[in-house]
Amino acid sequence: MVEPVLSRLKKYLIVNKTKHYPYPAYDVSLAGNIHLHLVGSIHMASKNMFPLPQTLINKLNQSDALIVEADITDTVPPLTNNPDIPCPPVKQRLSPSLYLKFKHYCQEIKLHYEQLDGLAAWQIALFLQANQAHIA
Repeated sequence: MVEPVLSRLKKYLIVNKTKHYPYPAYDVSLAGNIHLHLVGSIHMASKNMFPLPQTLINKLNQSDALIVEADITDTVPPLTNNPDIPCPPVKQRLSPSLYLKFKHYCQEIKLHYEQLDGLAAWQIALFLQANQAHIA
């Protein structure tokens, strides 16, 4: 009898302890001081996720790593030619020093950086990561 009461109390305390975000997310703490911020169902082509909520941007800025799950089997990127989401050339989106690093990295993995100009930043990141993994 005592165990079901304690179990329900534990569930209540854990559920109410969870922080709520303006997007679908859940925080997980693991042994070894590892903290995960799991975010689900962000559809970059939807207007309510562009620009990203400031809370999520802050979490990303504080992170050590980013793991992205995306369906990259479609040959046409979902945001191609979307007038609601401007994609100026990469050179206009980066500071001069970051742009030089970007060009250097592209040359290092034998990739023509000009072909990435029309892509969204997240698409460029996935493309670079996939090429890096292929080389390694």
